[in-house]
Amino acid sequence: MDDSDTVDPRETRLRSLMTAVSHINTLQPIDELLLCMAQEGARALEAQRCTVWVLDEQTDELYSRVAMGITDRQLRMPKDSGIAGDTLRTGQLSNVPDAAADPRFNTILGQNEEFHTRSLLSVPLVSRDSRPIGVFQVLNKYRDRPFSPDDERLAQTFASVVAVAIQNARQFESVKRDRDELDDENARLKLSLEGTFDLCEFVGNSSGILRVTEIARRVSDTDVSVLVTGESGTGKTLLAKCLHTHSHRRNKPFVEFNCAAIPETLLEAELFGIEKGIATGVDRRMGKLEAADGGTIFLDEIADMSLATQAKILRVVQEKRFEPVGSRETRQVDVRIISATHRDLQREIEGGRFREDLYYRLNVVTLHLPPLRERREDIPALAAHILDRLSKRFGARPRRLSDGAVARFMAYAWPGNVREMENELARALVLAADSPGLGEDDLSDKLRRAAQAPGQAAAVTTGTLPEQVEALERRLIDQARLATGGNKSKAARLLGLSREGLRKKMARYRID
Repeated sequence: MDDSDTVDPRETRLRSLMTAVSHINTLQPIDELLLCMAQEGARALEAQRCTVWVLDEQTDELYSRVAMGITDRQLRMPKDSGIAGDTLRTGQLSNVPDAAADPRFNTILGQNEEFHTRSLLSVPLVSRDSRPIGVFQVLNKYRDRPFSPDDERLAQTFASVVAVAIQNARQFESVKRDRDELDDENARLKLSLEGTFDLCEFVGNSSGILRVTEIARRVSDTDVSVLVTGESGTGKTLLAKCLHTHSHRRNKPFVEFNCAAIPETLLEAELFGIEKGIATGVDRRMGKLEAADGGTIFLDEIADMSLATQAKILRVVQEKRFEPVGSRETRQVDVRIISATHRDLQREIEGGRFREDLYYRLNVVTLHLPPLRERREDIPALAAHILDRLSKRFGARPRRLSDGAVARFMAYAWPGNVREMENELARALVLAADSPGLGEDDLSDKLRRAAQAPGQAAAVTTGTLPEQVEALERRLIDQARLATGGNKSKAARLLGLSREGLRKKMARYRID
């Protein structure tokens, strides 16, 4: 404290009070706000320290939300203990010139080797509806003088400002909680509007898709890590959403994070968040991991993550802990991790681009989504299912694919898999004439050319749909055997089937 008499004490008091008042409606964290007010209160009242006690209604305790001079711990005491407890109970100001001589004084908290409380002003903090919410205390008037009546009035003014700040902070936190709950509810409603992501979305009777849906049902309501593999467009994201929707975490967030879509320099900040003050003007930002707390995080294209970030993800998988960028504070998170990739992770490990220990942590259960060329028998039913869903989404009347259009679908290679088929059907549905079905002329050029290309089967226009599918598959198998000189393994690869899959089809159709 400057002992100079050149500064008018009234000017100092007014400046401190104005500073405290100016911070009431700021959005700075409540602890920083209260510390500023405590410092200004101590300065205005010419005191060594100031403490803001807040009532914890759950534990019936007073705890030090701010205590000048004590930064390493929080002080707690029963709400009826000490001078602060008496102030809270009576709602009356206490001006104590000799704290040690006051029978209410809590000697355990008020005296230690570093600080001795001598004089004390204790003022109740009262809410707008006259409820006690805490106590504002200033300790040790400079030069061992007693606190004056003017000090009492000024302390009561500061206490009113502090009470308003505490209530504003509580209301802000309540609004934030309500907003977060609304965001969660909106996300759930969005999911319900877009579809329930039921496993029935994976239409088909091929062995590959039946195996995926059966395993998915078994593991959906567990917390085991799942690795989803498959080419682009096969439905990896949809499968991850299905696993979340059918789990006990369904009412918590589902957060998607595409590791390939974020630049490496920003990936860790997006995933783990940023601590406030890491750079000038940078505020704290929540990362995807923290946003997914309690729910599921889907790490798409996990193979595109750098080795350094992989090491940090490994810790999250093992310990459920992480540190935001620029922070030394370790944070706990409760998330289920589902990852996906279109790459061969074994090759990535051999090439030194993917951590083997992380692979085994993520690969507790693997779900491989086969490409459409390996499940051609599912194409007619899958196309009909997607067409029905798109018709409902666009508000169009139900349509069906003509026999010729189905044949073209069967003949096309579908390099973009289910996503490409959905885009093709959406295009046809939007551009088609007002007719009960979608014909060959409604398809894009690439689909119309597919069945006419050399080596492709001609479109079948007679017979039932199963009969046309059988006839087309027979022709494709015959052409593949002819092209490979009867080598079943090569023919199977040409058709996108396993050797066993080809053998079963040949047996089904009684092909020698």
